[in-house]
Amino acid sequence: MGKPWHPECFVCTICVKPLQPETFKEHAGKPYCEDDYHKLFSPKCGGCQQPITDKDEKVMVRGKPWHPGCNAAINEPIITVTPAVEPLLQKATRPKVETDIGRKNYTIDDLDSLLPLVDDFVKKSYPDCSGCKTPITDGNKITAMGKPWHPQCFTCDKCVRPL
Repeated sequence: MGKPWHPECFVCTICVKPLQPETFKEHAGKPYCEDDYHKLFSPKCGGCQQPITDKDEKVMVRGKPWHPGCNAAINEPIITVTPAVEPLLQKATRPKVETDIGRKNYTIDDLDSLLPLVDDFVKKSYPDCSGCKTPITDGNKITAMGKPWHPQCFTCDKCVRPL
């Protein structure tokens, strides 16, 4: 924010909780705690209406952001179109839609036919985490004991705290 603050004056604009310089959020020159910032300024999930933070994974459905776990409310199959999956979707739709190869919006019918291809692509292209057994698709992994792990899954077996 470019201004000096007394530690006791550096508080959230909404809840007045003390802020830390490393974790506060700013909007229009005012400081906010992360919770209040996201409640006020982050996009809301199309399912649960809760904020989607910059740390959350999201999927787009009908032009709106959703938490991946909230898609059950609309009873439609959706997938997260990541940069790794996008080329597969374009190749898979080429025979079906030759005049519209570069499109980024896929219909539900397209996704129904592509889901098995995407699942197969993910299974073959990404290692499964040794902890949760799901594919590590974001490239953020730890290799320990000769096995791949999501960082959050590599925990102490006794106390379950991250290692």
